[in-house]
Amino acid sequence: MDIDASRNGNTLTLSLAGRLDTITSPDLCDVLEESLKNVDRLILDFSQVIYLSSAGIRAIINANKMMSNRDGMVVRNVPSDVLGILKMSGIIDYLNVE
Repeated sequence: MDIDASRNGNTLTLSLAGRLDTITSPDLCDVLEESLKNVDRLILDFSQVIYLSSAGIRAIINANKMMSNRDGMVVRNVPSDVLGILKMSGIIDYLNVE
């Protein structure tokens, strides 16, 4: 998985590409831990995510928790297959998906 980070003021956008699974979710968690200092809003761009596993869902939940006492987190551009996984898992009810 590739992670491209860009910052605009206190907003961090992480554009993800590839599979978010058991092997790659620790990479996302590491980037989040390093990058969320002085960030009020997190945007996860999923336009290039092709697969999401339970480990990836766990990473998303953790990111959402980290941002809960700030301006929050948005998940954008979710492909239909990945959106189906979010719906089946029930996590979609707790995320701000655009």
